[in-house]
Amino acid sequence: MDYDELKKKLSIDLLRLDQEMTELPFLVQEAAEMSSETFNELQKADVELDIEKASAAARMREEDPKTSEARIASCLILDPQVQEATKKLNELKYLSKLSSDLVTNLRDKSRLLGKIADLTIAGYISPNGRKAFDEEARERATQRSKVGR
Repeated sequence: MDYDELKKKLSIDLLRLDQEMTELPFLVQEAAEMSSETFNELQKADVELDIEKASAAARMREEDPKTSEARIASCLILDPQVQEATKKLNELKYLSKLSSDLVTNLRDKSRLLGKIADLTIAGYISPNGRKAFDEEARERATQRSKVGR
């Protein structure tokens, strides 16, 4: 499953509480694995950026041995390969944050499902109540549309 598919699973369907509770541990595990893989790629990209900076600095020193370290440091960002590596690193930082937040949100969903289950058992929430409410709203809308004709 990819990020978007897992993100869609964040909502809670009161009519499917049993399925929600049984599939959630697998979703959390899948999101955690995705987060770990993204973090691993982020670490690799960070090393690649360091390598590109060192290579660019070496090229600058070869072109002009008298170039100061301050000038090299300030000119590194202009190197196309350094720019590309920086762009890749920033994209992976973004993806890493998203996937980490997804794991947190799925864990929050797990806690909410436990509370919803407790409230359902105590009789404060009826899974069928939502269906009845939707049917009532649909009936009222139908009646209003007939009046408007």
